[in-house]
Amino acid sequence: MPIGLEATAARRRRNPLDGLDPDPSVPADRIVSLVPAASEILFAIGAGGKVQAVSHACDHPPEAAQRPAASRTRLDAEGSSRAIDEDVREAVDEGEATFEVLGEVLHHAQPDLVVTQEACDVCGITPVDVRAKLARFEPGEGPELMGLHPHTLADVLDQIRQLGEATGTAEAAQRLVGALEQRIEAVEAFASDRERPTVAVLDWIDPPMAAGHWIPGMVEAAGGDPVLLDDASPSTYVEWDDVEAADPDVLLSIPCGFDARRALAEAEAVVEPDDRLPGLPRERVVALDAGAYTSRPGPRLVDGLEQIACALHGPAARQRWPEQATRVQRLG
Repeated sequence: MPIGLEATAARRRRNPLDGLDPDPSVPADRIVSLVPAASEILFAIGAGGKVQAVSHACDHPPEAAQRPAASRTRLDAEGSSRAIDEDVREAVDEGEATFEVLGEVLHHAQPDLVVTQEACDVCGITPVDVRAKLARFEPGEGPELMGLHPHTLADVLDQIRQLGEATGTAEAAQRLVGALEQRIEAVEAFASDRERPTVAVLDWIDPPMAAGHWIPGMVEAAGGDPVLLDDASPSTYVEWDDVEAADPDVLLSIPCGFDARRALAEAEAVVEPDDRLPGLPRERVVALDAGAYTSRPGPRLVDGLEQIACALHGPAARQRWPEQATRVQRLG
């Protein structure tokens, strides 16, 4: 048996389907990553060569998008915020997933590790979803499952270390974490003695949803005060009256999975016709590329952190992070 397949078999024997904590003594050799952030991390820490298949949403780095897709969406991603939300609610009401795991691709990849997530049961692939597709593996020979569940920026750094341990790339993972920590500390130092604007962050626009998980903590680190949710809270539907009552200095539009132009267009379509937030200058309605920099709990969250600092602190921040400043879109 080739060395790689021998290690794969040994890893499966150590911890088959009933566990979510891979044995780091036998690094994973063949990986299916069903989480876009995990795919980004794996390639960033030098484990990209082990990735055999990815999810339909894994598009960064470009090498990840070249892997076979082991899932597909059931949503019309080109629909409006309202239409997508209605489709999601209907799927939830009927007990259906918004995506499909492709068992044939999963089995063909012959993974010893499948990476999923446990932070969102609606828009992300969970261990439960994958288990249903693993019946083709012999008992005790299926891959290990790793379910990532970050809720804060610190959790995201921890999951980078976790993936490093699972793939035999712990040193590279720690180097990446160290570099990200330095950038986070630089933003915090920059913002420490500046005025702190209040910020309402929406990770869905129609209907509005207050952004939770790691987003409030990112706003705080960038020198703002989040007004709708605290750090690590799950994202929650709100009413526009709640947003108006919070009277934010800045409205940050980051609909999950949308790029900056679409996020800004969605905000404009909802805010302008009904003259919502009349006291908020339109140049303080800001959008970022959520699909790249805020929705996915991976290394590029730190890019998003620097972009939020640029959105909140004007020319000084834009001079400090000129490349990130170009990615910030404003309504006015």
